[in-house]
Amino acid sequence: MQEKMGQKDSLAVAQGISTFIGSLFMKLKSSTLFCLAAALIVSSTSGCNLFRRSKKPKENPAIAAEVETEYRLRWVDRRTGELVAQGKDAGTAKNQAEMEFGERYPVLKERKK
Repeated sequence: MQEKMGQKDSLAVAQGISTFIGSLFMKLKSSTLFCLAAALIVSSTSGCNLFRRSKKPKENPAIAAEVETEYRLRWVDRRTGELVAQGKDAGTAKNQAEMEFGERYPVLKERKK
């Protein structure tokens, strides 16, 4: 009789352990799925580029031309001021500044609008 009681007790303990492990596994499984879902939502809404293809911004030729023209004008004006401060007259200084700009930045050509 004690043997049957021992078997029943051990069977009950085994079933209890099995139920505990099953519920623990389900909790871990559901929490893992929850964490995975949360990570996916956060990465898709927070600007994370992990799953996105990087797209280079298209260069706008009008903006590039405007920036180059503005840079050329400012550089020539600054250099003209330096040459005038050294004692050259304004016309000669501007011509020299434009020539120096062309030598220094041959890639940047004045674009016509």
